[in-house]
Amino acid sequence: MSLIFFILFTVSNLSSFPSRSIFPGQDTFTSELYRADSLNMKIIGMWNFGSPLAIYTSNDYLYLGSGGSVIIFDVSDTTNPQKIGHISFPGRYVRGIYVLDTLMFVGDGEKGFRIAKISNPVYPEEIGSYESYFSTAVFVKNNLAYVLELSTDSVTIGELVIYDVSDPQEPNILGEDALPEPHIADIIVKDKYAYVANGQGGLRIIDVSDSKNPFEISYYIPPANAYVRSISICCDTLLLLGVDGLSHNGGLWVINITDPYNPCSLGCDTSFSEGCDVSYYSHFSYVSTVSEGIKIIDFIDPSNPYVIGEFLPPSYLWNAVNTNIGPYVYAGEWRSNGLRTIDVSDSTQPVTIDYDLIPDQSMDVSVQGNYAYIANLASGIYILDISEPSNPNEISHYDTPGLSCSIIVKDSIAYIADSSSIILLNIKDPFYPEKISELSLVCDGHGLALNFPYLYVTSTKNHQFVIVDVNNAQNPVITDSCYLDSALPTSICYKDSLAFVSAPWKGMAVINTADVYNPILITYLTLLGYPVGIAYTENYLYAADFETNFINIINISDPTNPFLEDLFYTIRDYPFALSISDSFLYVSLQGYGIEVLNISSPLLPQSIGHYCGAPLGIPRGITFANGLAYLTADNGIFIFEYTGGAGEKEEASRSSSKANISFKCYPSTFSKKVSIEINTEKKESIKLQIYDIAGRKIKDIFTGRIKGKKLFFWHGLNNKGREVSSGIYFLGIESRIGNYHKKLVFIGK
Repeated sequence: MSLIFFILFTVSNLSSFPSRSIFPGQDTFTSELYRADSLNMKIIGMWNFGSPLAIYTSNDYLYLGSGGSVIIFDVSDTTNPQKIGHISFPGRYVRGIYVLDTLMFVGDGEKGFRIAKISNPVYPEEIGSYESYFSTAVFVKNNLAYVLELSTDSVTIGELVIYDVSDPQEPNILGEDALPEPHIADIIVKDKYAYVANGQGGLRIIDVSDSKNPFEISYYIPPANAYVRSISICCDTLLLLGVDGLSHNGGLWVINITDPYNPCSLGCDTSFSEGCDVSYYSHFSYVSTVSEGIKIIDFIDPSNPYVIGEFLPPSYLWNAVNTNIGPYVYAGEWRSNGLRTIDVSDSTQPVTIDYDLIPDQSMDVSVQGNYAYIANLASGIYILDISEPSNPNEISHYDTPGLSCSIIVKDSIAYIADSSSIILLNIKDPFYPEKISELSLVCDGHGLALNFPYLYVTSTKNHQFVIVDVNNAQNPVITDSCYLDSALPTSICYKDSLAFVSAPWKGMAVINTADVYNPILITYLTLLGYPVGIAYTENYLYAADFETNFINIINISDPTNPFLEDLFYTIRDYPFALSISDSFLYVSLQGYGIEVLNISSPLLPQSIGHYCGAPLGIPRGITFANGLAYLTADNGIFIFEYTGGAGEKEEASRSSSKANISFKCYPSTFSKKVSIEINTEKKESIKLQIYDIAGRKIKDIFTGRIKGKKLFFWHGLNNKGREVSSGIYFLGIESRIGNYHKKLVFIGK
């Protein structure tokens, strides 16, 4: 398993319709719709920028979706786009943009359909919304907005929804028409027909002459597993399909729509299979691909379109949304994160003439005073003024040469792990960060810890733990390194002269750093799965296991001989990064959100708060500062406030449960049977079940009501009466007033 960290318009001399949107991974996002939940945690501020999934040009402006925000560029000088403003929306990712006059219409994913006033593009302002189920591509015409959405009745069905936007502050639904597939990618309305890119449902053509009663009149499905992701209409009669083919039947298709009741293919170019966005100028089409850059296709003969030129990306993993103004293509790049301006006046030799970075995936954050310093992977370091946490404001940016994975700030210096080097920045004036020095070092493990004057760094590529002397900021030097025997070292924390390193496939490494010129691996504590984030308090260390979904509680009272004392589930899967403040443990849950636990009793962590759902994308790093939790994600940074005081809401129920229910298991390591003693003060409904380490239920012990003391047994058998294999299991106790888990170890025959 590789690290999860490293884990897409047109104005021309011909009539065109520039609405564009790319919608990757929709199934992932639709499944997230059911996961929104919160307790005692609220977002008080956010800076939600990230991967571009939508782009649009209108007059002298370009609108680029970036995470949950739209960045506005002035392109009056087509060769030199200038950022002039932005607006944030409440969803994870902006998926569709359409601009008409002084209004911008946005498909905002799980937060529905949004409308913003852009009469002053420097200060756009949201003025209306309709929080539908899931909105993507948008097209607007004659006070009607045509929006692609998921059906409220089923996430497996897409819909075309028509809104009356004559009053943009209060849009209302006029009519709807179901689509066969949930892959709702793109839409153009021409005359009285809507043309919809519907994924494996192909091209759908819908009569919208009666906005209250739209109905499908025809469709066209390209051969064999083709997936229609983008459309563009040229010369009134030709419709260009960007098609992603699973069986090499993708590319660009030219469709004759002279008769909308009988769309037919004129020709196609299937020399590439990953067409994901399409625009055009004159008789040239520009098709963004997943990993092969932009293909320039001459379709002057619609029956024989062919690639005449291509723009190859600087890196392999490269998706883009694209639009163009005349012979200039603007590509919003996903992963390398930027707006690239490409001169295609010579179609056989396109060249980059401008590149504007936009924020990439926010990987890590360090907070000092009124400033937050964010490591944003391919786009470097962003510095935010957080003096008003409700309104984080970008004040400066420093572009590092590699992938900025981790950052630590102390006093006037920022220490950055940039995949192939350690960079020290002077941030005495955060408005003008300047490089002090750079040290070549493979540091791709995302482990970075400052035990001044030494910096601890991990490298998954070289399987090493490295110590860097940073006492002289002008000349940092490597003192020595410690080889970690094919492990993939990631996170680091330290206590006195010992460093603890999470090392997937090995567990947790303990390294003696007393002699920085000779760090020594003392021991490994074997842990199951894929431990990543770690943090410690007093005599206990917590290690988040991304694969098994547990957090390990490790006793380090004798740090040279740590042992696993217990494990516990987080409220949702995929615990990733950890941060401890006082008696609270903050956990980032990848794909979900954040959880906070009271660990005043280290072996009895109590979940007292959480936040899951929009606008969070994929959470990554987490830190606690200034009384607030800062969570990085692939779509920005989110600032949380814990509102539960000392956790009274949850703690009250927990303390009540302690008074009403007590339990114990003996022996916790057994070969024949384990006794489970439950004691309740009042009559309570409970459910006792056994789970394996992957969280699968294997045995029902008891379901019913009890009062007083009751004894149950488990003999190591599953529900089919067969003996389970030796290993770790968990007793799950569910009741009205609390849920509990207890680790058991079964030693079979």
